[in-house]
Amino acid sequence: MGLSLKVSNLSLSIGNKTLLRNVSFDLEGPGLFTILGENGAGKSTFLKALLDPDRKSETFLFQPKSPRIGYLSHELGLYSSLSAKENIEYFSSLQGNSLPESEIKELFQVFKIKEKAKDPIYTLSRGQKQKVALMRTLSMDPNLILLDEPFTGLDFASKDNLIEILNAWSNKALILIVLHEKVDSLHIKGRLEFLDSRISYA
Repeated sequence: MGLSLKVSNLSLSIGNKTLLRNVSFDLEGPGLFTILGENGAGKSTFLKALLDPDRKSETFLFQPKSPRIGYLSHELGLYSSLSAKENIEYFSSLQGNSLPESEIKELFQVFKIKEKAKDPIYTLSRGQKQKVALMRTLSMDPNLILLDEPFTGLDFASKDNLIEILNAWSNKALILIVLHEKVDSLHIKGRLEFLDSRISYA
């Protein structure tokens, strides 16, 4: 499908701390790649760097050149006074990709949260909010998906559900996912491990 990410001489620093120094590697998609490393190693910063337009021409080479990016950080970025459904409608419209009603219903069914569609975000549990944020991330049909600890707040059944969803998406998108622990049953194509200002790839 021609999905790929080439990283050339990437260096990242926070203050006086060097997180990465002249790192280069290639990822060929579609597929799911995990990002591992200790706290403070630069995993979340690396994901954010992929969104930086000033770096894209010199450090990151995407194929296709302008990927549709879906990004989920620790901050869920939902509007608490809007309902779960209204959040999906709003964010998809910002991308010029307003989802038809049938596709929104399908998202809620896939994530097994359709009974909460009309509930305001502030009434939902942490795990339910996480699901809505994940739905928002996928609502633009991304072919590059960046996920920072997406299993946070999910119970066992919801984790299994998300694993199924990510495995399905890994057949058509390049997925980079930050994890702090091993997640069984994920169809992992490769691993990036952050260690001592370097990234090892396997």
